[in-house]
Amino acid sequence: MRSFLRRRLTVVMLIMLLVVSGGPAVLAESAAQQALLDQLRLQQDVVPGDDTDLLDVPTDGVWHDQPLPEEPVVVEQDAFSQTELNPDGSYTTTFATRPMAWFDESVEEWKPFDNTLIPAGETDSAAVYGNDPAKNPYALTFASPAALAAGEQGLTLTAGETSLAMVPLGASPQTVTAEGSQLTYVEAFPGVDLR
Repeated sequence: MRSFLRRRLTVVMLIMLLVVSGGPAVLAESAAQQALLDQLRLQQDVVPGDDTDLLDVPTDGVWHDQPLPEEPVVVEQDAFSQTELNPDGSYTTTFATRPMAWFDESVEEWKPFDNTLIPAGETDSAAVYGNDPAKNPYALTFASPAALAAGEQGLTLTAGETSLAMVPLGASPQTVTAEGSQLTYVEAFPGVDLR
């Protein structure tokens, strides 16, 4: 499957080159360029010299003897990119400059980061919110307002056997709220909310 996707990405890149350079007639000015174009056509099951459109998208709902998905399906993933097969047979690849996924070794698959904060539950009486460690490669907990006022650790980040804790000295919040991935200690300091 990976070699198919790499060939597909090569095809897309070459087609972009064709469009930018003015088409196949311009690209095939040298013997080396013609050989490259012929190789591209062979990868697409097109006979060299045939003028079949290299961007031919299936209209019968089948692509390489497989039914097309009804919704986009992730077919290749790593920390910095994700490739999806679309219902029309095309592919969409998203690239990022920072990691957009992490590899969960317990199930041997890539997962997107999910920093949504959830109530910490009854397992940690000092913590009020945290993330779901099953959805991230790290655990994050935020202390309750009472624990923060007592000078306990306000934020604890744990990755494997390594932990980092932060204590906002002198903070005495009235309440704490969480929405999505943002937590706010209301009135942590006089007239100041801590996010």
